[in-house]
Amino acid sequence: MALARRVGPFGLAHKSGNPSMFEVGKTYRITTGTGDAEGYSSYTVLDYDAPLLKVEGGAGISIFNTHSPSFVSAELHQNDANPQSTIFIDLD
Repeated sequence: MALARRVGPFGLAHKSGNPSMFEVGKTYRITTGTGDAEGYSSYTVLDYDAPLLKVEGGAGISIFNTHSPSFVSAELHQNDANPQSTIFIDLD
């Protein structure tokens, strides 16, 4: 019985087999920063292996550590959203 499977360049999928918090190919508005210096941009997800999120946006390819205090939230972009699929992540 396999508890994990390889899913991409970051390593192993979640052991429970539950769906990923982020969907590859979907666009999210990601807010980062601390305190008054917060800002957001839209990124398309290339891969997710918690806590690392690999995305592509205006500045090219970036990797976010979603456990970092500077990773504030991620919201599914309106073009990809429906009422059941909006995702908010608040790590404060």
